[in-house]
Amino acid sequence: MSRNDIIDLDSEFIVICVPADTVEVDITAKVYVDHDILTVGRHMDFKDVREAIKEAQDGYIPSNAIITLAPTKREKLERLLNKYAAEEDL
Repeated sequence: MSRNDIIDLDSEFIVICVPADTVEVDITAKVYVDHDILTVGRHMDFKDVREAIKEAQDGYIPSNAIITLAPTKREKLERLLNKYAAEEDL
């Protein structure tokens, strides 16, 4: 098998987070095929990325999703909120 061969592989869906202004994505994966580990990849151009983001917004992320901050980020947010609340009281 040469470096640029296209092979059909079974796929699974995952959800990844990308920056909002992403214009291209390259994904590289190592897969087990016929007793060998192969490195495979996929390139997503601007149109593919925009379609994937739209699809995720429309279906993958429920409108009632609850996002939880890690404890250190929660503490930072609480400090910022307290700071701004104190400034408003002045």
